[in-house]
Amino acid sequence: MLQSCGLNARLLFPILLATAALAAPKLQAAQPATTASDKPESLAQRRLDAQAQVDDQMRGLTSLGRQDLRDVIAFTIRGTKLAVSTSMPATGTDFDEVKIRQLPGQSRIRVQYLDPQHAIPGDSRRFIQMEYFLLHAPGIVFIHDEFLSDPDLLNISEDLDYNDGSARSVQLVQAAADGPQAVKLYVQDFPPNDQGKLTKFELAAPSVTSMCWQNPRQTNDYLRPIFRRLDQEAAVFAVSRRAAWQVVAADDHPDPDTVAATNAIIANLGAESFSQRERAAADLRKLGQAAAIYLMNDPPANLSLEQEMRVDLFLVPYRPLSPADAQRLANDKTFLIDCLYNNDPALRRLIVNRLENITGRHIDFHPPPQSPDAAVAALFDQLIGPATRPAATQKDSQ
Repeated sequence: MLQSCGLNARLLFPILLATAALAAPKLQAAQPATTASDKPESLAQRRLDAQAQVDDQMRGLTSLGRQDLRDVIAFTIRGTKLAVSTSMPATGTDFDEVKIRQLPGQSRIRVQYLDPQHAIPGDSRRFIQMEYFLLHAPGIVFIHDEFLSDPDLLNISEDLDYNDGSARSVQLVQAAADGPQAVKLYVQDFPPNDQGKLTKFELAAPSVTSMCWQNPRQTNDYLRPIFRRLDQEAAVFAVSRRAAWQVVAADDHPDPDTVAATNAIIANLGAESFSQRERAAADLRKLGQAAAIYLMNDPPANLSLEQEMRVDLFLVPYRPLSPADAQRLANDKTFLIDCLYNNDPALRRLIVNRLENITGRHIDFHPPPQSPDAAVAALFDQLIGPATRPAATQKDSQ
C-alpha cells in the first residue's frame, strides 16, 4: 500500500518546497505490507488502500477541468538546467484538481507566485507543485509522481509499489547554483515484503544532461520512465543537434561545394586587412554546421596562427563535448538513439548507420511526421529495452 514505501506521510502532509527541506533525500525505508495479524495484505486490499488514500487527497478540491498535458506541466532544458513551466493559474496555498487529457491517472496542482503583487503570466518566480497518481498500471499497485519547483530548487520524485510487494523510490534534486554536484539522483529499490537485499545509491553531476550521458544505465532505469509516462521523454533526453553532429562528424563526407566555399573563406581569414578577416569570419559563421563538420574532419593544412585561431574560435560552439566524451558517446547506444530526436535527415541517416554497425542489426527507422518522438521511443525499447521496470511476474491475484 502507499505507506509501504514512505508515501503516506508525503500524501497526508504535503509541504511547500524549501531548500532546507530538500537538501537531503526524502526517502524512507519500506515496510512490509502486513495486516494486524502480521500476514501480507492481499493485492486487492493494497489496491483498495491506495485508492482510498488518493481519494482522500482529491476530495473537495476545486476542479480546473480537463487540460492538455503540456499546459499543466512542461519540461525543457534551458542552458544547463532542467526547467518546469505551467500555464495553470495561481491556486494559492491549496491544491486544485486537474484532469489531464493525455493521462489516465489523477492529478492535482498548486501554483503560488512568490511576489503576488507583480505576478505576470509565465513569471518564473513562482512555486509549482504537481502530483500525479496512477493506480492501474500493469504489474503495479500505484505510482506517485511529484514535481516541485521554485527559483532555487527543482525536486522530482517517484514512488512505486509493485504487485510482488517490492517498491521503488526515486528522487532527482537540482540546485539553482552551478557546480559539479548541482544535480543529485537518489534511488532506493526495496525487495518484496522487505525480504531480500535493499538497492540504494546516489549519483551527482553538474547537470541533468551530463548525468544522463555519464550514467545511461541508471538514468534509463530510474529517470526515463518518469518522463516517458508524461510523454516528455524528448524534452529531457534529446541530444542537441551540435552534440549529435560532433560524434558522427567523422562518418560524414561534405559535398565539394561546401569544401570549396569553406577553403575560400579560410584563405581570407589570413588576409592582411583586418576588415577582410572579419568579413571572412562572418561568412564562415553563415556556412555554419556544414563548414564545421568539414573542419572537424579534415581541416586545411599549413594554416597561419591567425587562421588556426579563427577556425578554432568558429568551432567552439560546434564542439560541446570534450574529445574523450565525443569518442565514448559515439559508441553509446542510448546517446545515439537520443540523437534521433533531431529532425535532420542527414544526421539521422548517419546515426542509424552507426547503430547498425554497433548492434549488427538492420534498423528500419522512418518516423512518421505526425509522431517522430514515438518512433524514437519505440527504437529505444527495441535496442535498449522498455523504459520501465518489467512488470512483476506474479499474477494479479494473491
